[in-house]
Formats: sequence, C-alpha cells, structure tokens
Amino acid sequence: LEKSHPEMPILYYLRGSIRNYQGDHEAAIESFLEYGRRLDFDASLHEEIADCYHDMGRREKSAKHAELGLQDRPLSIGCLCSFAAALQSHQLDRLLPYLAKHEFDEAVLEAVIDWVLGQESMPAARFVYDLLQHHHPQSELIEYYEDLID
Repeated sequence: LEKSHPEMPILYYLRGSIRNYQGDHEAAIESFLEYGRRLDFDASLHEEIADCYHDMGRREKSAKHAELGLQDRPLSIGCLCSFAAALQSHQLDRLLPYLAKHEFDEAVLEAVIDWVLGQESMPAARFVYDLLQHHHPQSELIEYYEDLID
C-alpha cells in the first residue's frame, strides 16, 4: 500500500497503530495527528492519541484528547474510559456530565471501573465505584469490586 499509494491518508493511521503497538508513542502520535489533519479528527482518533499520551505518563494531554473525543461522540465508552484514567483525583467531577449522558448505566460504570483498574488509577476506580453504589445499590458488582477497591 505504501508503494502504490504513498500519500493515502489511512497509511498515517496504520503507521500510528503499528508504532503505538511497538511502544514508539511519540511517532504514533505524530502519525495519528497527521491522519487527523488530512481527514479530520473523530472520537476514535482522539481515543488513540489519548491512550498514547497516557502510556507516556502525560495525563493532561491524554485527558485533553479523551475529552475532545467525548465532545465529538458524547457516548463513546472508550473515550470515557480514557478520560477517567487520565484525570487527576481532584478533577474526577469532570466525569459526571459524561456519565450522566449514559444515565449512570451499570454496564458503563463497570466498563470504566475495569479500565481504570487496569490502568492502576485507584482514585478514578473509587470515584466510579461510589457512583455505582449510589445509582445501583443492589448491584452484584458492588460486592465484586469491594475487595478490589477497598
């Protein structure tokens, strides 16, 4: 594909995905940004960029791109998870409007908790777990997460 169509926009996305997989996050971000400049940015692309920045420990930039993705597609669970993982503990209230758009759905809360636990973001896990307890007090998930979070 590179030989026959070297300027095809999808190549930038594919290069970004490969470089991200290889751990070269800086190069991945450059490729993803070029793809966005050529075809426009959407929630999926912002999520990819947010996750690269998160892997680099650059949480502020990660949060920025995850939130841009949520502005593009407010019900994006991937962007919501990335946003939750990127926020500092004093910023977690910023999740509330996006979780409210999902009507604090139990499955969405579970997805976010699972993601942030995997990212070792315990303040975010605690925050969303508290919302789970509040909005779904009879949920079987409460007992499941209790040991993991408490």
